[in-house]
Amino acid sequence: MEKIKQKIIITGNLGYVGSVLTDYLIKKNYEVVGFDLGWFKNDLVIKNKKAKFKQHLKSFSSITQKEISEVNCIVHLAGVSNDPIGNEFKKITQKINVIETKKLIDKVSKFKNVTFVFASSCSVYGFAETNFKTEKSKTAPLTEYSKSKVIIEKYLKKKKIKSVVLRYATACGVSPRLRLDLVLNDFVANALKKNEIEILSDGKPKRPLIDVLDMCKAINYAIEGKLSMKNNVQIYNVGSTKNNYSILQIAKKVKYNFKKILDKKVNIKVSKIHSKDKRSYLVNFKKYENLLKFNLKNKSINQSIQELVKCMNKNSNIKKNFRNGNLVRLNKLRKIL
Repeated sequence: MEKIKQKIIITGNLGYVGSVLTDYLIKKNYEVVGFDLGWFKNDLVIKNKKAKFKQHLKSFSSITQKEISEVNCIVHLAGVSNDPIGNEFKKITQKINVIETKKLIDKVSKFKNVTFVFASSCSVYGFAETNFKTEKSKTAPLTEYSKSKVIIEKYLKKKKIKSVVLRYATACGVSPRLRLDLVLNDFVANALKKNEIEILSDGKPKRPLIDVLDMCKAINYAIEGKLSMKNNVQIYNVGSTKNNYSILQIAKKVKYNFKKILDKKVNIKVSKIHSKDKRSYLVNFKKYENLLKFNLKNKSINQSIQELVKCMNKNSNIKKNFRNGNLVRLNKLRKIL
């Protein structure tokens, strides 16, 4: 039997990314301990294979120093997870994303050998359509969600703990706990249901994209020490420089793939009445790409779309009423908060 590599705590392991990450790390022979409130534990579109790991259905704020002392790494995914939710639930965002996360960092700071992997976001750059932002670029967060990420990044630097900050591109792709409030996933669901993609902006805002599986690979690289250097806090933009697209380009990618794999025509409708979407940014991922070089094989956007189509086609509920369903996280939180 292969020896267990390391023991890892994952916060938010029953979410969109966490569900994929838990399975991924177990297959890599890590011992996983999950902490999650369980808000989305029953919102499965793919039945999980029963992997053996320890699951705590409680907040990461309950993690004790003893539990921290027993692990090699803490992967912090838990938090209020996007701009609409953050704007509607500001107090909850502040409580979970900032106050409780700072308390967890305080606990981790007592242990020099524990690596803290923090899931941040490229949205910290704010509006950046004219030039590609690097890790050295000034942050200019526009929303409660992105502001919370910047606050925690600064706090990690202040506490000087061994940590890797992953500023992720916009997530997309298949997960057992699928989210349909992400731009690419939303477009695929719309195309399946209505043979149409409605763009609420003018289509010009820019987004870098990354498949959820590639997000998990980045965390694995961080755990393995491939992203750690001498400094206490390492920051990486995580994604692919070639996967910077405008919203309209993303819609056209979906349209192309529907024609290719389903022989279905999808119309793209750009709203004539729209407000300027300031959540627009171009991101340079060369630091991450150059460090990993030949190890890095990100999924193409076409692959992500094709896998989403296959997954959603099997689930009639997604096609029927996804706008009002629990796979749009804001809908679920309105029910439980």
